[in-house]
Amino acid sequence: MSEFDVERGFISCLLGGKDIATVRDNRITPRFFTGDNRPAYKYILDMSIKTGDIPTVRAFRREFPKYSLEEFEG
Repeated sequence: MSEFDVERGFISCLLGGKDIATVRDNRITPRFFTGDNRPAYKYILDMSIKTGDIPTVRAFRREFPKYSLEEFEG
């Protein structure tokens, strides 16, 4: 069992749940993230501002092909 990455988990939930309201309400900016997670989150944020919606997982993977999303059981 691998260790859960909270930042990747948040990004994965955001892509899966499409809940940009949480981001806006809590003013979550890219500076809250580190490493590879920062540009990944910035992309999601920028695209949601540009298009009005969170990008699909497919669009995200096209932009970040080596980024591994967290898998959730349940």
